[in-house]
Amino acid sequence: MKELVSVVVPILNPELSASEQQILDNCIEKLGKYTIILIYGESADISHLKDRYEGIDFIKFPDKYFESRKSLSSLFLLEDFYERFSWSDYILIHELNSWIVKDELHYWCKQGYDYLKGEPAGGGVSDFGRLKGLNAHEKSTMDKGFANNGIQLCHVDSIRKTLRSKSSIAYEYRHHPEWIYADALFWELEANRFWPKLRFTTKVVLKRFAAITDNNNSGSKEDRHVWPFALTNVQANTIEDLPSFL
Repeated sequence: MKELVSVVVPILNPELSASEQQILDNCIEKLGKYTIILIYGESADISHLKDRYEGIDFIKFPDKYFESRKSLSSLFLLEDFYERFSWSDYILIHELNSWIVKDELHYWCKQGYDYLKGEPAGGGVSDFGRLKGLNAHEKSTMDKGFANNGIQLCHVDSIRKTLRSKSSIAYEYRHHPEWIYADALFWELEANRFWPKLRFTTKVVLKRFAAITDNNNSGSKEDRHVWPFALTNVQANTIEDLPSFL
């Protein structure tokens, strides 16, 4: 029987900053009852991470995918990447720029969606805009809007099937010379462009999954119900002020 979900944390630089260390510790504290896997470039020295996190699994991939966030996006657009996690119905990809507020992971897995990721800054695209297609400038703007938006929940089998059926388009996105968040752009614009291959949610519901962190959030840190599952775009100078519920 498959596991319901595994948490996958990419490590671009094994020498974590203080804020990245806090984010990772918070992830393990909140989601420790699930399988947590740190993925990294095969030649990286992660011995100190293995010593610190004895109960965590580690999986290595070719170094070329861990040179930058842009190269990581290529990995996230490969069917073979998701094949490595075929024992799990879902994977939660948790980059070290986002914060788990509270453990609602089981709930979100049980909602039946194939792909969940917070909207980019400036908002997502309408169904008509997706069908019509965006021009190069609009795509570049949306790509920038996904900066530091590092939480996504993926139904493994559905994602693999979509990448297989749209392999030529995924190839174009992987090799685009400028898009740093080509993976997020692909799922937002291409997966359901002409026919709904993936089960997405509404924008209203999506805000309960993940929201962009900003200094103007009016929610009380003590009120669990006003906060989403995760916050994105976490900055080192505000991390101490983020809400946290066990």
